Amino acid sequence: MTEKKVVVRLSDKAVEVIDTAPLIHALYDTFPELELSLISAAKNQSLLKLFPGRYSTYPYDKRSNSFLLEMTHIHKFCVNTIDIFNTDLYFSLGEEASWDFMGKAFKAKTIVGTDKGLRSIHLTEKVKKGMEATADHYLGMLTKLTDRRFKDFKVFAKELPPIMPDKDKFPYF
Repeated sequence: MTEKKVVVRLSDKAVEVIDTAPLIHALYDTFPELELSLISAAKNQSLLKLFPGRYSTYPYDKRSNSFLLEMTHIHKFCVNTIDIFNTDLYFSLGEEASWDFMGKAFKAKTIVGTDKGLRSIHLTEKVKKGMEATADHYLGMLTKLTDRRFKDFKVFAKELPPIMPDKDKFPYF
């Protein structure tokens, strides 16, 4: 395989970030010359240290409840993050349509995400969602692109890592 420039927009929920680990492993297994960038909420940046390989991380937090204002913030973020512009593959692992737009703003060749009906207008590859976001769902996105099964990539425990702050203070656990 040739070198791939991949961006993964992670969920804002810590448990779903942990569920992304098998996808990260599978990406490195599929694309040996992978140039990976991870975008996540600032509160989850410490979780990214658990992922394997070399990658760049970029914190991004939602700034507005207005869809149009959020589009403006996303566009500004993407323009100022020139390192990951013109990416080959963008994974949108969230529920918001604005995250799919982020892939478009990065000028991604392929934008993969969960089918949200009409809100999925920016996706080039849509994956039907099950009941909840899980590691198997995220691997299903990569399987759809590569026609390859990833049976050995699993999350075995979802315990709070020691690098995380006190879980009682944060409602997202």
